[in-house]
Amino acid sequence: MSDDVEQRVLTLLVEQVHLDLAAEGIDTGGSLVEDLGLDSVAILTLVSALEDEFGVELEDDEVTRERFASVASVVALIRSKA
Repeated sequence: MSDDVEQRVLTLLVEQVHLDLAAEGIDTGGSLVEDLGLDSVAILTLVSALEDEFGVELEDDEVTRERFASVASVVALIRSKA
């Protein structure tokens, strides 16, 4: 299950946020902002894609810098909503 969630998040990053990287090339512990260059618009795009993909609703207070710091932190957030 964990690998599935992580892989799905990585796929969303590549396909929905249009990163010029392969999913396999993304460091799950690296910073989404500093290492991958995501800005606020990209984060909101990711939030919408996550909600659609996983059938969850992310509240405004859940969309924080800490929770969207890395792929690993996003995966942890999605798992907490399951």
